[in-house]
Amino acid sequence: MESVPLWCGNKVERTEHIVNAEVKTPPVFGGNEADKLSLELLTRETLQSAIVLANSVFPQCRDLPESPEIEYRATIDPTTYREAMTALGLDSQEHWVLKKRQSVVGLTGLQHKTLDEPEVAWLGWFCLDPTQRGQKLGKRFLEWTISTARLKGYTVLRLHTTDLPSQSKAQVLYEKLGFRVIDPRDLDPRVLYNGAATHYGQIYREKPL
Repeated sequence: MESVPLWCGNKVERTEHIVNAEVKTPPVFGGNEADKLSLELLTRETLQSAIVLANSVFPQCRDLPESPEIEYRATIDPTTYREAMTALGLDSQEHWVLKKRQSVVGLTGLQHKTLDEPEVAWLGWFCLDPTQRGQKLGKRFLEWTISTARLKGYTVLRLHTTDLPSQSKAQVLYEKLGFRVIDPRDLDPRVLYNGAATHYGQIYREKPL
């Protein structure tokens, strides 16, 4: 599959529960990065690399029912994983990989939960390879995801994270980009993270688009 340069913009389709129309994703990167950074939808070819990266960033989730691997495989093969999608409360999702010289260095996604309003999306397994941090790449990658959600017709973007020390820098980024902590008691409990009991705290954030 031909990758799409992030700085040029590419056509994507709105999710079925919004409006079936084509939109252009916003330009993100420029300058000298133009010859080494590209973005593409998750495919069978990039699936294993995506799983490896996600498991390295979110090791606490790899063996839980709500894991990157299950959701990525469901994206590629929704028929086989239909029951898993139902159990997770997801009715649609898209995932993208950020590639640097053909290596997967970042992941992002947009998901819609069956019990949410049509205009509400969730950020799906957003992360960056630790070797690529400190270059403001994560900020621009998340800004691209936010703009893409907006162009797809969503008006609210939510995310689930934790209070693990490994995610402390991500919390700073979320705050800077307008994701405010929300009380999970204000949400339908059926849309909350359904992993097994954990030793760390769950954090929910929301950003109006």
